[in-house]
Amino acid sequence: GESITFQSKSGELVARRTGDGLIELDFPAEDPDAGYAETGINARRGSPKTTPGLIEMEMHAICQGFHLRPEELMYSGRNRMDVVVCVTPEAFARVAVGSNFEVNIDALRAIDTRGIILTTRGGPDGADFQSRFFGPRVGIGEDPVTGSAHCALAPFWKKRIGNTKRVLRGHQASARGGTVLVEVVDAANGPRVKLRGKAITTIRGRLFDMPTDKPSPSPNPNPNPNPNPNPNTDPNPNPN
Repeated sequence: GESITFQSKSGELVARRTGDGLIELDFPAEDPDAGYAETGINARRGSPKTTPGLIEMEMHAICQGFHLRPEELMYSGRNRMDVVVCVTPEAFARVAVGSNFEVNIDALRAIDTRGIILTTRGGPDGADFQSRFFGPRVGIGEDPVTGSAHCALAPFWKKRIGNTKRVLRGHQASARGGTVLVEVVDAANGPRVKLRGKAITTIRGRLFDMPTDKPSPSPNPNPNPNPNPNPNTDPNPNPN
């Protein structure tokens, strides 16, 4: 199908239209397990992974921000951009949009990161996992649907769900909500994540090549031209 390639600091990013009418984006994987690992509460449970990821203060902010009890926090880690927090389905439902417990954005602001990804297994309409994204440090209370967050969620859940499914279905449980299909693929420059979803056209534009060999119009030598060469003569004399 049609494709567009964008040049970015992360390399080439390709967007294309699939045969079933979805838009597919190809991004680098941002695995929260790569170079970072469980710490804090998870480390106290005897996890073999103790590489510093989240400091104790950040763990406290997460529990306060999402109204978590320690036993409900299943995983905490981070990649180069975001913090990933996996909780039990019951804990995720407790802070669902419209519930009695609102996410404490002020508490999450204490965490030094671009964003905090809250996730759990399962979800509506057969979703393999669901998530929410909060970025108070960058001026985002909650993002409706976050493609870059799924670059972390895809490898995270792929390893935990297993190889039984090539494409996983993610649901972002914001007020607006959205579904993102994710697939982790190997590439020469490292794992990639293909994101697929529906899109609507909100604006159309067209770029034109401006010719460079066309001479510019000559400037007017007289910026204030007077159509009457004789200022003392009335250009419309009254014969009467």
